[in-house]
Amino acid sequence: MGCIVLLAIYLVVLSRAVRIALNAVDMFGTLIVTGITAIFAFQIFVNIGMTIGVMPVTGLPLPMMSYGGTSMLMNMISIGLILSVNLRHKQIIF
Repeated sequence: MGCIVLLAIYLVVLSRAVRIALNAVDMFGTLIVTGITAIFAFQIFVNIGMTIGVMPVTGLPLPMMSYGGTSMLMNMISIGLILSVNLRHKQIIF
């Protein structure tokens, strides 16, 4: 049950990031959010594949769950960039 909840939360985060990328004001914001979303999706996909034994074991952490200072710092910075693009979308720039 916990795994289903975790996957649902990841699905919500990734879908919200895609929505933010589609509503970005400029192409640079779209590219930033798309790249970060792709990185998160790849890390989630590879980590789940390693866990169920379909993919080889690597040192790739699960975003927001695996303990590690650098990994968590980069995840938080990435989420901050996504939120910054979303915040800039709400401003009217002439």
